[in-house]
Amino acid sequence: MRIETITYKRIKNLGNFNSEHLEATAIVSEDDNPDVAADILKEFVLKKTLSRTIRSKRRTR
Repeated sequence: MRIETITYKRIKNLGNFNSEHLEATAIVSEDDNPDVAADILKEFVLKKTLSRTIRSKRRTR
């Protein structure tokens, strides 16, 4: 089986019945390693969600 796309999605609970969704998708070519592509997507999404958390905490101070 050949993997053509990989998606990583993170849902962050913001409290008060609100959440933030951040998703990234990569198109995987035949030369790409799907495991490496998944790791890259996960790292990208985690960095983005963490940087948003830090920025929002700065605003609330």
